[in-house]
Amino acid sequence: MLALAGCGNDKVAAPQSTIPAADRCHAADLSVRTDVVSAGQSPSVDHVIAEIRVTNTAARTCLVQGYPALRLRDRTGAAHDAAGHRTGAVAERVSLPPGAIASSTLDYDGQPSVNAPVGGCPEAVALLVSVPDETGELVAPMSYDAPLVCKKRPVGITPLVAAVYHADTAPSPVSPCRTADLTFQASVGGHNMSREYFSVKITNRGEHDCVIGGYGPGLQLVDANHNLQYPDAAGANLPPGAPGVTVLPAGSTGVMTGNYTDGAVCNKYGLDESPVPTAYLRATVPGDPATVDVPYSAKVYCGGGFGIGRLVAY
Repeated sequence: MLALAGCGNDKVAAPQSTIPAADRCHAADLSVRTDVVSAGQSPSVDHVIAEIRVTNTAARTCLVQGYPALRLRDRTGAAHDAAGHRTGAVAERVSLPPGAIASSTLDYDGQPSVNAPVGGCPEAVALLVSVPDETGELVAPMSYDAPLVCKKRPVGITPLVAAVYHADTAPSPVSPCRTADLTFQASVGGHNMSREYFSVKITNRGEHDCVIGGYGPGLQLVDANHNLQYPDAAGANLPPGAPGVTVLPAGSTGVMTGNYTDGAVCNKYGLDESPVPTAYLRATVPGDPATVDVPYSAKVYCGGGFGIGRLVAY
């Protein structure tokens, strides 16, 4: 649940930009959704990071620049200004081809719903979003169980930036991604029973947008001597469905999440239960022979098999 953060003059307003009206994105051209990225609980408050994702649903390319304006709608239908502050980040002009996405990040301190002030923090059920230079509001229902936002600290908001998105085919004139333009970071994502979960962040550090075919970079297990642990393996188990392509705008970050067996549970199948420790994940980009060994410490059982999801926006 998200609670309202008061009314009055605290609205995060959408500033005017220098984009001509004929070129900018209009509310009728866009759709919006919100997602909680993380919610970490402390003894007194929950700190929440959420993302606003605005998608160009029109048949033309359009431009946005600046901070979105926010209001919160409660269960009665009443709309309230969201108390907030801009991060001070420079608002760059973002070009959105059809299907492309711009995102803005919110961060705030909430509190568990059991401690919500009675009558002073009504529950919000939707976020109302206006893009810069537009008065029309896009409605993003809030179906997740987020902590309450009360007026303990203003909601921080970043300017809209280009986000990773998927397409059936590569938009022209976007070129394939090169390994040299990407950075990779692997980290543990959690543990459940005998499964270990991990993620690999991929950032486009190049000056231009680029595209990766298929589900994203390929990943292989590598030991401390930079040798492939399972050179004859077919590779990661990929999700079903047509892969299409993934577009990484300049400066954007995507993430691939996966899991593997990290315990001796496969001996009944006659598989090796004494694997050599994995020290790296070797990343390869389709069409580029260069590779990158990304540090990652693990023991992958069951013949080194692991599942991986497609590259998505981070």
